[in-house]
Amino acid sequence: LTYLTLLRDISKFWIEPLSKILSRQDMKTIFINLQKITEIHESFYQDVKKESEKQFESRKISGNHFFN
Repeated sequence: LTYLTLLRDISKFWIEPLSKILSRQDMKTIFINLQKITEIHESFYQDVKKESEKQFESRKISGNHFFN
């Protein structure tokens, strides 16, 4: 279970059902900026993942040259 999974679950299991019951103002008050926070963390995660994969590939290639 990751932080991003929890953010997505909040939207899926809390925001969506409660939006049928609560007013827009109540939803804004309770879940202020949650969508934006999720988007920022999703983007950050993708950037870190991409950089991590590049670093892994770089080390893998360097390691292969070392042993050849």
